[in-house]
Amino acid sequence: MSAGPAEARLKPRNLLGILSFLRKYPARVALCLWLLMIIITIDMLLPQIVGNAITDLRRAMELKLSFSPWLPAQLLLSLILVRTGVAYVLGPIRNRTIQSTLGDIRAAIYDAVQRLPFAYHDKANSGELISRSTTDVWRLQDFLYACLFLSALLGSSASVCSVSSCSLAWIRLS
Repeated sequence: MSAGPAEARLKPRNLLGILSFLRKYPARVALCLWLLMIIITIDMLLPQIVGNAITDLRRAMELKLSFSPWLPAQLLLSLILVRTGVAYVLGPIRNRTIQSTLGDIRAAIYDAVQRLPFAYHDKANSGELISRSTTDVWRLQDFLYACLFLSALLGSSASVCSVSSCSLAWIRLS
């Protein structure tokens, strides 16, 4: 067995080539990333709010003060509702972007197969080629849904977490 075909599949430039199809939709991709950033920011703020409420409750119990959980509960519920609304808006935009991109990829595959000479189609099994390309596009769909928009934000998640933690600490100090 040769390592040639398996080695070619693992090259990152192949996936970067697929991502180049997204260049046709810069506004949609930017909007999806921005909405995902909002969702991740809210997801990181929620535990901070709960933790601060627990800390305030413990402090109030130690000092025999009254504690009202309504403000943290309202803030938590508000953020959950905002997050749900943003996710509701994000879903169709992301789906439309990914499906349009997959349509462009399918069109590129179709054009490439159509440009092949007749001699190639006589020698090769065209049905197998079409089946393989269809399977590859389905895998790309999973890649775009699961990895593209989520992995693009993993690097920025740490900075969002740091900023939110610092801002909440600053709010608590003031």
